[in-house]
Amino acid sequence: MKKLLVPFILSLSLIFAGCGFQLPSQTKIANAIPTIHVTGDYHHPFYKIVIRKLRLNGVKVIAQNSDLNPDTKNTQIPHLMLPSPLVNNPVVAVDSKGQALESNLHIAVNATLIIGSHKPILMHNSITRSIIEKTGQALAANTQQELITLESYEELATDLVLRLSYLGRQSDPDAKTPSPADLLESEGETYQGSYSGMTVIEALKAQDRAEKNKASKVSLDALNNHKKVLGDNPQLPKQRAILLHQAPGNSGF
Repeated sequence: MKKLLVPFILSLSLIFAGCGFQLPSQTKIANAIPTIHVTGDYHHPFYKIVIRKLRLNGVKVIAQNSDLNPDTKNTQIPHLMLPSPLVNNPVVAVDSKGQALESNLHIAVNATLIIGSHKPILMHNSITRSIIEKTGQALAANTQQELITLESYEELATDLVLRLSYLGRQSDPDAKTPSPADLLESEGETYQGSYSGMTVIEALKAQDRAEKNKASKVSLDALNNHKKVLGDNPQLPKQRAILLHQAPGNSGF
């Protein structure tokens, strides 16, 4: 029975994947972010891995390289900034001779997603891998560390792309923090937010449209209201200067 369970689970997962099954609150990243600007250390392997994974998921990537510097002033296209990962490999165990036996490879990634004029979305992730040092085999140890580092870059890049595909209403950086009164619902009342079921791009665009519709229009003539205050003369009225610490007058001494 156990032998049949594994093939059954694998077949079921393939059927769900073929039907386009997705987890709750998840959307295809190509639908959430069809086009994106990416800048950062374009010589770094992590940068190249993220670009490759985004393109494999159907996203049109305008990536910074030696020949191209994306126009990040275009607020209609999201901007992803990818600095170089922070790599640290401290020794955690040594032998009686003081030689390293084990080290912890720690890699931290800090990415920033900017959408229009809204607040930046900061995404931080890290991974720690244990490396057993091979005494007297420095070349093999260096090769092992390079392979583990590349595997960690792949895992962190996959997590970053997955996080971008999960950007929904709860990731809206400008979402209003609910007050205690907003959390109180009447019996039988079903609460549904105005931006529920939207990706972060759709939610922010809908928010911009709502704010634009509510905004009042003011002409330049209405703003130029100095005539109401000063009349036809733009000069300020003359005032007699009074010193705050003026010395007393001559008393006859």
